Amino acid sequence: MHFILLLATMAHAAEPPFCAQDLSKLAMPAGGTFINPEILQKRALRPGLLRFQEDLCGCLPWWSRSWPASVRASLHIDPNKGKVRVEYIVKRPWSRSIRRMMKCMGEPMLTFEPIPYVSDIVLPSGQRGAFPHYPLLVELDDERARKARSQARD
Repeated sequence: MHFILLLATMAHAAEPPFCAQDLSKLAMPAGGTFINPEILQKRALRPGLLRFQEDLCGCLPWWSRSWPASVRASLHIDPNKGKVRVEYIVKRPWSRSIRRMMKCMGEPMLTFEPIPYVSDIVLPSGQRGAFPHYPLLVELDDERARKARSQARD
């Protein structure tokens, strides 16, 4: 019994480096908007990134060969309402394990203390533009996939 458990444990892929990183102090660029970047990082960006890490690492398929090559996330921030919607994106077609992973991650909504913001973008309709979304990307390719791609190029 112990031998089978040991084999199953050894066969499972190590967690990706992204999951082992401490992202709580990571500085995220937040320039280019008329909003205090330190407050934006503290209230919206860092919690969104940490939620992305938590969801991805908690929902990845057991076997690394079932992992998608990459996972994208978009942080849709509404500073005036104090909300961040995290949208996960994985290229299709999806296998059964990827469908389970996407269902597990869901589309979380985080809340924070609102930050006053007025967009400097005026649309043709006269309305103000929305706050830009913040893209995130994690590459999950394992070493075998990289070797196969490099050999295919030769």
